Amino acid sequence: MERRVGLITGGNAGIGRAAAMALAAVGVRVVIACRSAERGGAALATIRREVPQADVSMIVMDLASQQSIREGCAAFRAAGFAKLDLLIHNAAEFDLGQRSPAVSPDGIEKIWATNHLGPVLLTHLLDPELSRSRAARVIMVSSQGLMLHPWLKVNFTDPEFRQGGFRVDKAYYQSKLAQEVYTRWLAENYRGTNKRALCIRVTNVKIDLARYPQLSAIERWLYFWKSQFAITPEKMAASYVRLALDDAFQAASGMLVDHGCRPLAARRWAQDPSTVDQLMSLTRSYLPELPGQRSL
Repeated sequence: MERRVGLITGGNAGIGRAAAMALAAVGVRVVIACRSAERGGAALATIRREVPQADVSMIVMDLASQQSIREGCAAFRAAGFAKLDLLIHNAAEFDLGQRSPAVSPDGIEKIWATNHLGPVLLTHLLDPELSRSRAARVIMVSSQGLMLHPWLKVNFTDPEFRQGGFRVDKAYYQSKLAQEVYTRWLAENYRGTNKRALCIRVTNVKIDLARYPQLSAIERWLYFWKSQFAITPEKMAASYVRLALDDAFQAASGMLVDHGCRPLAARRWAQDPSTVDQLMSLTRSYLPELPGQRSL
C-alpha cells in the first residue's frame, strides 16, 4: 500500500514536532515546514532519534512571507513528492511579549499574514498535490481561547489594525476566527472531490517560556500558573493525528472540533454565508490568485 504523505507547518517544536513524531511512528512520510533551517535540522535529529523508522524531511518556509511559501512548495516538489494526503496548519504567530504591530516581508501585519493568509496561500499552492491523493485532509488549527471572546469578529475593514487598537491577543484570535470561516469555504469548494477540510481548536498547552525571554516577571508568573492546568504538546498532537487519520472524520468536511475531537457548533456569525463571502473577498484582496467559490 502506498504510504501517506503529511506536511506539518511549525514542525520543529511543541505540538508540531510531537505530531510529526506520532505520524511518523505509524508510517506516514512526514515533511516538517520550519522558518529556521537550524531549528528544523535539530527537530529532524530529535524525531529520528525518538522514532528510528521515521521517514521525515524538512523544507524551510516562513508563513509570513508569500515568497517563502512559494519557495517551500517548490522545494516540496523538488524532493519528489507528487501527492499530499495530510496538510496540518500548525504554525502560528503569537509572541506573548509583543506590544505593537510587526510587519511581514510583504508589508502586512505579521499575525494576519502568518496565521490566516499564509495557510490560505499554502493550501492553494499545494492543491495539485492534494488532488492527487485518494483521500486528502486539510486541517486548520484554531484556538479554544475564542470562547473568552464571544463577540469578536474579523475586522473586514481594518484586519491589520492600521487605524489603531492593536493587541497581540486580539490580532491572534481574529486570525484564528478567520481560519474557522475559511474552513467552511474550503469544505464547500471541496464538495464532490477527494479532499476534506476540518478545523480543530487547540486548548491550553504547556509552552517553553525560554522561547519568550522578553516577558516580564509578572507575565512569567501568570504563564507558569496557567501551565499547571495545561495539557502536554503530545496529548494535543494525538488529537491532530486522530483528526488526520481516523476514518470517522472522512465524511466530516467542514467540521469544527475541540481538542478532544468532539464536534463543536461554530458561531452563527461564522456560519453566515455573507460572512464567508466577506472574508474571502478580503482574502483575495491580498491573494488575487485564489479561485472563486460555490454558493453556500
